[in-house]
Amino acid sequence: MPTQLPRWQYFGTTSGVIRLLPGREWRSNFVGFYDDYDPRLRSWYISATSGPKDVVIVIDCSLSMRGEKSGIAKEVAIAIIRTLTKRDYMNVICARASHWDEVGHWYPYQTEVLSCQENHMVPATLAHRRDLIEKINAIEPGGTTEMDAGFDLAFRLLGSKPRTGCHSIVIFVTDGRDTEGEGVRCHAGYYTRSGYMPGPVCK
Repeated sequence: MPTQLPRWQYFGTTSGVIRLLPGREWRSNFVGFYDDYDPRLRSWYISATSGPKDVVIVIDCSLSMRGEKSGIAKEVAIAIIRTLTKRDYMNVICARASHWDEVGHWYPYQTEVLSCQENHMVPATLAHRRDLIEKINAIEPGGTTEMDAGFDLAFRLLGSKPRTGCHSIVIFVTDGRDTEGEGVRCHAGYYTRSGYMPGPVCK
């Protein structure tokens, strides 16, 4: 009997090399170069090499993230979400706290879960991924840096059910500075709001 051959096959390596069966010419961009394709960033490769995952993304949404930093943070979070598959569970947290502006106006903010399911993880289906990507794109930076509440929520979500119970991952997306932004202040004589250490005294 003739040997049954595979009709198609994807083969990706840890160094980023990919082979396709049946072979075809690769797509090229507008200047004629072949498009880059890294299988290590694709959901099929990640799913096969890492197994099911529970992923919580904590985004720093404070005022210090406005401008280009906010755009980069959104791109990072969305890129991570796009690598997940329906075998994974996920959720996204926007971490920040209320603040006064430089003229004394009070702006209420709080750390919140972006998914419609606020108390547990959601499966990374196409519908849930689209919903979270839309909500991430709608984030407007504001408030002070507040990571304590963000991580408390993240670990609470990872301890909830349903979840895969396999790999648990918390991804923190921030500008790396525990600051409030130039337009934030507190009352005279009080310390500025900081999740980890006292800031300078307000005057």
